[in-house]
Amino acid sequence: MAESDKIKEAQVVYRTLCDALDARKWRFERYDDDMMIRFTVSGDDIPMEFLMGVDADRELITVYSRLPFVFPEDKRLEGAIATGYANYKMVDGNFDYNYADGSTSFKMTCTFTGSLISGELLDEMVQYAACALDDYNEKFMMVARGYWTIDQFINDED
Repeated sequence: MAESDKIKEAQVVYRTLCDALDARKWRFERYDDDMMIRFTVSGDDIPMEFLMGVDADRELITVYSRLPFVFPEDKRLEGAIATGYANYKMVDGNFDYNYADGSTSFKMTCTFTGSLISGELLDEMVQYAACALDDYNEKFMMVARGYWTIDQFINDED
């Protein structure tokens, strides 16, 4: 596919995303030049900030959210185990964990190569990502703060 065709297809996907969120009356910030949006979802525990973007070069839609806390140095190994175990249990998306600084983020991608992307699919991506973060942020924080051992985390998952 020619580069200009990729960009046109990505722009259609981006407009579909924005239209879908507008139809659902979501508040979000648009960054049209980068084909990205930023929005916040209120979960059970914390508000979750998301970036959702359309990557024309890789023909991907990406949902990304960084957790608002880090694993302290003495809990970094537990953070790696907890995020790895969570990823093992997940059907879609994954948690990225940076051992060097203890940060954790959630990422989900979907290709749009030669596809028709609906507002419903984009809504499902947002809903899934929000549920995954809502399910895991408190559990990760319990491990990071030392309230749970890694065994307690794993037993809660099983």
